[in-house]
Amino acid sequence: MRIIEVNNTVNINKLKEIGFALDDNKYRYEKPLNNGDFKIIITLSDKLVVKVIDIKTDSEYLPLDITSFNGEFVGKLRKEVDDIVNDILNKCFDNIVFKSSQTIEIIKYITDKFKDDIEYLWDKYPNNGIFRNKNNNKWYAAILTTDEGKFNGDKNKIIEIIDLKNNENIVDNINVFEGYHMNKKSWITIKLDNSVNTNYIKDLIDISYDIVNKK
Repeated sequence: MRIIEVNNTVNINKLKEIGFALDDNKYRYEKPLNNGDFKIIITLSDKLVVKVIDIKTDSEYLPLDITSFNGEFVGKLRKEVDDIVNDILNKCFDNIVFKSSQTIEIIKYITDKFKDDIEYLWDKYPNNGIFRNKNNNKWYAAILTTDEGKFNGDKNKIIEIIDLKNNENIVDNINVFEGYHMNKKSWITIKLDNSVNTNYIKDLIDISYDIVNKK
């Protein structure tokens, strides 16, 4: 099960256009996955709750949300689910700053673990936010939006990225890039489009926090 906090304005008309229907005071959406072997069920009340059901067993398919499961089949199914969820967030929620499901999970991880809230510092760039260590006010993460062309992708596609402090030579220009708008010697950038495992990004966030915390 995936739970997404959506404390923002939902556009009910767009929700209905996509296929949501009111059911017991909650909006509910269903769609077959993997040629009908699975189905996704999304309900919305104060939160967006995402479940994937295995049709054969009529039970929730738990490996989908266990990030250590990285097989080809799970990865393909996870991408199908992520695409659906991201499409709903983009089309139906008007005031969500960051709409990638991975970005939302990363922000929740940071706020839960380090108790730091994201700060939006620039009126000119309302979709750019930073996290800073409350002990010394040093930044350890920045979440930004830009075009994918900056990272060997489609220049017409807007994506969300995270900048992190890192002292190791892990840039491969495939999954990890030199810091975008940051010092390229001490910062790295990762696209938050589920192309990189979320647990790996969380580990890099911990490293970034530790680097800043020691200063």
